[in-house]
Amino acid sequence: MEKYLSNTYVLFLLRSRLFVAFIAFFLSYESQLFFNREIYSLPFFAFIFFATLAVYNLYYFKTKEFQYTPDFTFVSVSFSIISLGYCYQELDPIVLVICITLSLLYVAPIFFNIKLPVWFRYVKLLSVIIVWTLATTLLHCDKEFYESRILQIVGITFRFLLVTWVCLIFFIKDESNQLIAGKLLILTEALTYVLFIFPFLFAWQNHIGIGLCILFNCVLAFLVFKYIKNQKLSNDWHLLYVDGVLLVQGVLASLMILIL
Repeated sequence: MEKYLSNTYVLFLLRSRLFVAFIAFFLSYESQLFFNREIYSLPFFAFIFFATLAVYNLYYFKTKEFQYTPDFTFVSVSFSIISLGYCYQELDPIVLVICITLSLLYVAPIFFNIKLPVWFRYVKLLSVIIVWTLATTLLHCDKEFYESRILQIVGITFRFLLVTWVCLIFFIKDESNQLIAGKLLILTEALTYVLFIFPFLFAWQNHIGIGLCILFNCVLAFLVFKYIKNQKLSNDWHLLYVDGVLLVQGVLASLMILIL
């Protein structure tokens, strides 16, 4: 397995943050299909892809982990602005402002030598959860959504909790305080079981196919959590395993919706 991860192409996908950008793309595509929105807007999907790529490359800009980070940053920021210019009228302005503001809050401290208070880590954690949830569900404007349907609320709630599960695992890995890490680990494990409620909620709303897809993803999340719980994995492995759960969710759910 280590030999597989040492593959140049795999590391390139992970460290360039292309892997994360594809996750954002597929989750957004899944939401477009699930909420029965028009999906012909290529500029919107381009914006989601390149904006995600830009934010994460900016965040790791000073780490020197990946030699092409400056190039990816320049290209992704440029294409983010261009694609936004083509699709901004399709986006919910309030959600867009929230996403941009919280993304800047997440990235900006990296470029300034400011000693931030300890609690700011939790602000960053919450910011990432909110941005991923909003950007992949509500960013693309849909007036009919605000009439609200139970199925849509269930879908957004599941996305929020799954993203929270992913972010908590990364947060725990970087947490130096073992007491806090232990409490968050218990919370994450509880959340792993809570996710199993949602396949039944989707089935209750007559979406058995999606329910089965969600069930598969919940089992995958459970297995990943149990595996990494007692393992000391590199950042690359964490990214591949944990974010991989989101990628599987986006790809499988999209295929299921298209087939059905």
